[in-house]
Order: sequence, then C-alpha cells, then structure tokens
Amino acid sequence: MRQTIKRKKSSSNFTIINNDFLKDKDLTLQAKGLLSYLMMLPDDWVIYFEEIAKNSKNGRDSTRGAWGELEAAGYAVNRRITDEKGKVIRWQKEVSDSKKFLNSPDTENPDVDYPDVGYPDVENQKLLSTYIPSTDITNDLNTKDKPLLPKPEVQVANFFQSNGFGMIGGLIAEELRNEMNDFNGLTNDQQESANIIIKALSRAVENGVPTWNYAKKPLKDWYDKGIKNVAEIEALDLQRANQKATWSRNRKTPKVKEARPNFEEQNVAPASSEDLAAAQQALDSLNKRFKQKEET
Repeated sequence: MRQTIKRKKSSSNFTIINNDFLKDKDLTLQAKGLLSYLMMLPDDWVIYFEEIAKNSKNGRDSTRGAWGELEAAGYAVNRRITDEKGKVIRWQKEVSDSKKFLNSPDTENPDVDYPDVGYPDVENQKLLSTYIPSTDITNDLNTKDKPLLPKPEVQVANFFQSNGFGMIGGLIAEELRNEMNDFNGLTNDQQESANIIIKALSRAVENGVPTWNYAKKPLKDWYDKGIKNVAEIEALDLQRANQKATWSRNRKTPKVKEARPNFEEQNVAPASSEDLAAAQQALDSLNKRFKQKEET
C-alpha cells in the first residue's frame, strides 16, 4: 500500500501539540491552523493579529475571525488583568491546545501582579522576549526635567471618555486595543499609534459626530494607506484639499443665457423715418464702395 502521508524526521525545529483540537469537528481548518501556529510560538509571545497576518495569506480580519472561533470553542480566552482596586489595566490573550488546561482553576483567576509592560516591537526576530520591564523604558528619562505623560493607551481612553464618546465598554475596549496593536505594526511606536487614534477621535468631535463607529472609518482608511504618524495624515488631507480645489477650477463654466433687452423699460425712442432713410442711404453707399473695390 502506497504511503500518502510523508513526514520529515526532525531532532530540532518541531512542535509538540495535543491532537485533540485537531480532531475537533467544531473547528474549521482555519481555526486549527491558527492554533497550531500559536502553539509553535514561545510561551511569553504576545499575540498581535497584525503580526500573525504578516506570516500568512490571511488578513488581520480573517485572523480575528479564526481567533473568535477558538474563543467560542474554549481554546482561547481574552483575560482582563486588574489592579488591586479591580480596575482593568490591560487585557491578555491566552491559548491552549486543550480546553481543560485553559479552563483549569489555576487559570480562571490569574495573578494580577504582572510586570508593567508596553506594546513591544512586533518584528518577528524580536518577539522571543516581549515583556519589557518598566525600568528599561524609563532609564533615559530625567523626571526632574520632563513631565511624565500617561501611557499612550491611557491617553486614548482619557480622550475618548472626556469628549462625549461615552464610557469604554468591553467591545469598544477590545476594538481600541486592536487598533493600537494594528498601528503598532506600522509605526513601531506606541505613542504615534495613540496619536493616530486620538486624531481620528478629534475629527469625529470636530464634525459633530463623537461616536466610535464614525472614528473607525478614517482609521481603516489610514491603516490601508500605511499611515505611520499624524504628519502623514495632515499631508494626506492637504493633498485631498488641493485635488478638490483643482477639480473645482477645472469644472466647465456654465453658459449664461443672455437676456434680450427690453427697450420699452429703457425708454428708448423709436427711430424717425428721416433717420431710417439716412441710415439706408449710408448703407447703400458703403455697399457701392465695396463693389467698386472688388471690380478693380
């Protein structure tokens, strides 16, 4: 009997995973593939849909859809990490090749005393260690000379809630976090990512529509165009304004219908018979001269 499945024997560069989820009929092949890929990664790898999409033909939306499928099936979870007062300080994505392991008592209420982390650089070669101790990112700050700004994600949340968008619920918090992650993949700069999101929120406020759904539209446009900072947004706005002005100047000028003069309203006196006779005589004389000139 011919062997149809061939395996490479490896002593390195392989992954050991549980086969249970691969046999789960409730999962699509796309979800199984995503989970297999995630199980290959280091334990401390921070999950970014943008980074995952770079390593496959699937886009970020497709990746999010597969992640949602894993969540619904119990292989993935997005945990709220809170401080001692119960305030959400961040969200943490976790996956497992076993439902039982992910939902075990040890992982139901994880320890909230995690190290202070930012959004790490999402280049693949730098993802083996994604947790950044707070001391590493503040060593170069002279706190006596420079005021400490809130973390970029806190800046976004503060602007959102203080400009009429309402309170940040679970779904909006997740979408804001995803936008931050996506733009981090373009900018490699957490603060620039926050500035871009705040720019979209500001535009919604300026247009009198302070809603998250309205603010998401320019964010999608900027992401698709690969925008990396606010300066590029302003340059894009200027380009569009110039194009609009050029189009307006080049539009065909509408024809203006000339109105017939109303001589009655202008009180123009009718010509006398003597005037008409003189005009006819002058016209005849002019025609006669032209005729003589043509004959000579």
